[in-house]
Amino acid sequence: MPIRKPAPGDLEAIETASRDELQALQLQRLKWTLRHAYDNVAHYRSAFDAAGVRPHDLRTLGDLARFPFTVKTDLRDHYPFGMFAVPREQVVRIHASSGTTGRPTVVGYTAKDIDTWATVMARSIRAAGGRAFRDTEGNVLSDRLRDGAERLRYLRIRRGVHRASEGGGPVADRSGWFRLAVGRDSGQRPGA
Repeated sequence: MPIRKPAPGDLEAIETASRDELQALQLQRLKWTLRHAYDNVAHYRSAFDAAGVRPHDLRTLGDLARFPFTVKTDLRDHYPFGMFAVPREQVVRIHASSGTTGRPTVVGYTAKDIDTWATVMARSIRAAGGRAFRDTEGNVLSDRLRDGAERLRYLRIRRGVHRASEGGGPVADRSGWFRLAVGRDSGQRPGA
């Protein structure tokens, strides 16, 4: 398969940005993310406080090393929705692990999150040479890869391919029993 070099109009401005421009954008977005997490998620507020940092302490990208990491046990400890930084009404898609090694980990996505992933995936596809109306996407995954792969497939690949091709209520990716269990654990009534 020949390597296709992007035509000048195929790339967005961010894809040709300098390292300084990229780092300035990363810093700006990290500042917003840390502030949003601190203001909206009790876990982050207490973790930042325990580490002796506040969102305004991020002045350079190097300062990120002073902030605590989020680990899988944090997601399990705040099951099902305690790590959400937006009201549940804004969550349009939920993904969760199977919970085979303990409590499931639950992640919620807003419409903007899904749109962002689609944009990022479209850039990746274009960077790899994929172009509108010339390429067909195939996604074959085994059941063993379903948990992570479903997120990749739905959030990134399918919407990214659609976006790269310029094609112009909550959905769950689990079985019925799993949706019922998460609903039960979150205090939701069936049909609510």
